[in-house]
Amino acid sequence: MITEPKELERLPQDASMKKVRFTAEVDHIKDRFKKRMHGQLPPPVEKMIQKQVESFQDLKADLVLNTSEETPEVMVEKLLQL
Repeated sequence: MITEPKELERLPQDASMKKVRFTAEVDHIKDRFKKRMHGQLPPPVEKMIQKQVESFQDLKADLVLNTSEETPEVMVEKLLQL
């Protein structure tokens, strides 16, 4: 699992490697964090989330899975078909 796009450079460039990008609507991500932070999302955390989402937005992947829109079952099926 890669949490920063620059970490991709550290991976070997293997043609058989598949890249899967998990994403979600930014508002859903913020809501998830807000629940973990007892209902309060400090502005620096909100900015960090926005920046993180944007940093991965244009990242090329063999498969993109949106956890805001797809069920776990559908995502598993897509992964198995990859």
